[in-house]
Amino acid sequence: MAVIKVTSQFFILLEQASVQCQRVQQYLVNLGRDIGYKVQGVREAFRARKYYLPELRIGCSAVIAVMNKGIETVRPHISTLREAAVVIGQRAQQNLVKSGVAAGYKARQVGATVRARKYYLPDLRKGGAAAISAANGRIKKVASQLYMPLEHGARYIQRAGDKVTSVGRKIADKPRKIREARHARENELRNLLATSVNAIVVTDDEHRFVAANTNALELFGVSEANIRNFTLDSFISKGQIPGFNGHGASFCSGGMKKGNCQIRRLNGNLRLADFEFTANYLPFRHLCIFRNISCKTIRPIARTDSSRAGSLYI
Repeated sequence: MAVIKVTSQFFILLEQASVQCQRVQQYLVNLGRDIGYKVQGVREAFRARKYYLPELRIGCSAVIAVMNKGIETVRPHISTLREAAVVIGQRAQQNLVKSGVAAGYKARQVGATVRARKYYLPDLRKGGAAAISAANGRIKKVASQLYMPLEHGARYIQRAGDKVTSVGRKIADKPRKIREARHARENELRNLLATSVNAIVVTDDEHRFVAANTNALELFGVSEANIRNFTLDSFISKGQIPGFNGHGASFCSGGMKKGNCQIRRLNGNLRLADFEFTANYLPFRHLCIFRNISCKTIRPIARTDSSRAGSLYI
């Protein structure tokens, strides 16, 4: 009966270990699926904003790499635990079978001896108690060997989960920080347009005017109602500003440029101005600051329909 009881307890421990392994594996799968949903939501939310995609891709790649690393690190421990449990179970079963056979043989000998000599019973009781104590010690040792890998695996899974949660929170906070930075940048641009004594305009990737202050309208000689009908190239000929001669990507990659240029007003008069261009001051918006340094202007000479003739500064 003691052998059967020990065997049943051991197999119960094995079942509990297998259930624990399945729960750990299911937890990792659910965690990976939740992270995947969050990453997919972030990608869909910013699919229309190409300006933010590189940073999000980097964050998503970091989360996926951490999750894969955690799964790949835990997976060998689970398989090793199962193999160890099977080996320990087989060895314990063999030992129990051997112990049962030996105990049966000894029991037959003891029975014959007891029938012949009843005064041997106290010694037999002591030997049985010692055998039971040894069996209990073996069971405790096997249980400790079985639970130790489980504790290590659970501890590592907890650490990996905390790290993935931390990275997920950082990614969730990233869009909010970007929005706050953009709002602050927009407020700074509004204050600059309202208070600057220089001529300030804001253009898009195709050099079209998006916004301008009063000094810029006066410098270019256009009204506020008509400013959006012109581009920067209407007043500044190409080649005067290095890096800002093209459209689209070449214009956006210009960074910050400083220098001076000639500005041809709408009425044909020329102005000389220092410029400071900042590409992507806001996403897809470029800041252009002009400071009029003209000392004297000259009326342009006669012009034809196909070209404009300029005047020189003295």
